[in-house]
Amino acid sequence: DIPLGLQVKLLRVLEEGTYERVGSTTVHTSHARVLAATKVDLRQHIAASLFRDDLFYRLNQVPIKLPALRDHREDIPLLIEIFLRGKQPKPELADAALVALMDYAWPGNVRELKHVIDRLSLFHPQRIELTHLPQEIVQPNDLLPSQQDEYSSYSDIMNSTEIQLLQRALHNSGGNQREAARLLQIPPSTLRSRLEHHNLL
Repeated sequence: DIPLGLQVKLLRVLEEGTYERVGSTTVHTSHARVLAATKVDLRQHIAASLFRDDLFYRLNQVPIKLPALRDHREDIPLLIEIFLRGKQPKPELADAALVALMDYAWPGNVRELKHVIDRLSLFHPQRIELTHLPQEIVQPNDLLPSQQDEYSSYSDIMNSTEIQLLQRALHNSGGNQREAARLLQIPPSTLRSRLEHHNLL
């Protein structure tokens, strides 16, 4: 996400091992090892002229791909146990709720899971049931409510629909908020505001 101009400067440091501090003409030497991480597809960014290809190939010496949470769902029960550790009281988790949590795609990865568990434990400190889960987790594939929800309030329906649209956009953009905003055709500031409103950050 760094600007192209800063990418040029970073490339120089990586290639030559030298840099100058802001406002100085003294050349300093760096022996740093760089570990770079991203949630976006950099090859797509290169094609869109958002990322320099020479910097990509310089950074891409030893790539390590970390799978998304949806690709190692067997870790979800352990993560939930970690997030609930230290809660007083520590709520029980119904089996049906755990199954739904493991079936969900988690476009926001571990951070989204933690926010959901924190919110559930706050409002349901004794026991977390399936009915307590957010609608987007219980019905992840339905953009509109099912028939059993046809009598939900207009506000509930719109909130549920917006949450699913936001999560889909984040998923399709690899978690990049600027790209998600472009997909939704809204300003990035509006996207961030709606994510904060729905506790998706």
